[in-house]
Amino acid sequence: MKHRHLLIVFVLLFLPPVHAEDNATHEFSGTIQIPMEGQSVEIRTFCIDQQGRLLVATGGTQFVHKTIDDAYVIEEVETPPSIDVFDGDGKHVATWKIDVTPEALAVAPDGTIYAAGLGKVVHLDATGKVLRTVESPHLKALPPLPDLETSDAAETEETKKEKAERITQLTEEMKPIQDRLSDTYKVLLAVQKEKDQDKIIRVQSDMAQLTDQYKILYAQRQALQADPKVLILQQRTELLQARNVKSIAVTETDIFLCCPPSKGYSAVVWRMNHEFEDAEIIVKGLSGCCGQMNIAAVDGKLVVPENSRMRVRVFDRTGTALQTWGGDERDNPKSGFGSCCNPMNLCFDAAGNVLTSEASVGAVKRFSLDGKFLGPVARSKIVPGCKHTPIGLSPDGKTLYMLDITLRQIIVMKQPQTAATFL
Repeated sequence: MKHRHLLIVFVLLFLPPVHAEDNATHEFSGTIQIPMEGQSVEIRTFCIDQQGRLLVATGGTQFVHKTIDDAYVIEEVETPPSIDVFDGDGKHVATWKIDVTPEALAVAPDGTIYAAGLGKVVHLDATGKVLRTVESPHLKALPPLPDLETSDAAETEETKKEKAERITQLTEEMKPIQDRLSDTYKVLLAVQKEKDQDKIIRVQSDMAQLTDQYKILYAQRQALQADPKVLILQQRTELLQARNVKSIAVTETDIFLCCPPSKGYSAVVWRMNHEFEDAEIIVKGLSGCCGQMNIAAVDGKLVVPENSRMRVRVFDRTGTALQTWGGDERDNPKSGFGSCCNPMNLCFDAAGNVLTSEASVGAVKRFSLDGKFLGPVARSKIVPGCKHTPIGLSPDGKTLYMLDITLRQIIVMKQPQTAATFL
C-alpha cells in the first residue's frame, strides 16, 4: 500500500497540473507546501480571511487504525491543535494555538474567525487571540465518553446476549454490501477494458464508498467479538466521531454548524446566535459521501453542496429550502458535476456567486446563487478520492486556492490579465 501511494504521488507530480479548459478564468500557477513538524500532524482544512491570508487548520485528536487481538479498532492520538497562517504567496507568518480540534473553519463578516471540531467551537479575533470557547450544541444529545478503565469489568449474561444479537445483525448488514462490491468489481473490469478514465474513476469511487461502509460494519463486529477492552475502545471512538463538526458558516446574525445527527448517518445543520444561544436544528437528512459535508453562507443564506446527490441546495436562515440545482456531468457536460459524489466544497466571489470544487476531478465552476452556470474557473490535477476539497478566493478575486490534503499542499491558480472578472 505504501509503494502504491508513492507511485500515485510520483505520477501526479509529473503529469500536467492543469487540464485545458475553454474560457476558464484561472490557470495553474504553482503550489504551496504546508510544512509541519511531522507527517503525523493532520492537515484538516483551510480558509481565506479578509486580509487574503491562508488559515490552515492542523492537529488535534486524530484516529489511528490498528489491530488489537485480531480486532480492527481505532485509537486516539493527540497532536497540538493550531491554525497556521500563511500570506497569499505561501509564506508562513504565524501559528495560533487553540484547544479545539479544528475540523472546520470560517471567517465571519466582521473579520473574526471560528474553528470547530469534536464538540467544541472557538471564536478568535483577526490576530488569533481566543475570545471564547464553548461546547457545540449537538454534544448535549450524546452520552459521555466511556472510561477505558471500565473495560476490565466483567461481562454479564445480558451483555453477552446483546453482543451476540448485534453480531448477527451486523453480519446480515454486511452481506448485501459484499454482493454490491462483487458486482461493482465486475463493472470496474469492464470499464478498464474500455480505457475510459472518467468511468474508471467513478467506479473506483463507488468501490471506495462501499469498502468504507463494509469496513465500518466489519470493525464493529470485530470489536464485539473481541475482549471488553477492545469493545470499550470501539464505543469511545464511535462517540468521538459523533462529536465531529463537519463544517461551520457565519453570517451577520447567525452561526451554522453541520454535524452528525444523534442517531443515523446523515448530516444536520444547527443554527445559533453569536452568543452561542438559541441553538436549534434547521436542516436534516443531508447526504454526503465518506462523511464529507460542507456548508457556507452568503447574503444571509445557507448554501450546501450535497455531494452524494450531485446538487447544491440553498436555504434561508430558518432552514426553508429556496433553491436546488446541479446534476451529473453525464447529463450536463459543462454545468454538471463529475466523479461519484460532487460538488464537495464551495466558496463565493465578491459578487456572491458560488464557486464549486470537485474531488477527484479537480474542477472548479462558477454559478449564480440561483444555479445559472457562469462558466469554468479552473481544473487542477489532484489525487483522486472522495475527500474534503476546500477552495478559497483571494479578496481581489485574482487568485484561487485549492487544498489537496493527500499531498499536503495548496494548489494556486491565478487569473490571467485577459480573463473576465466577476468583481
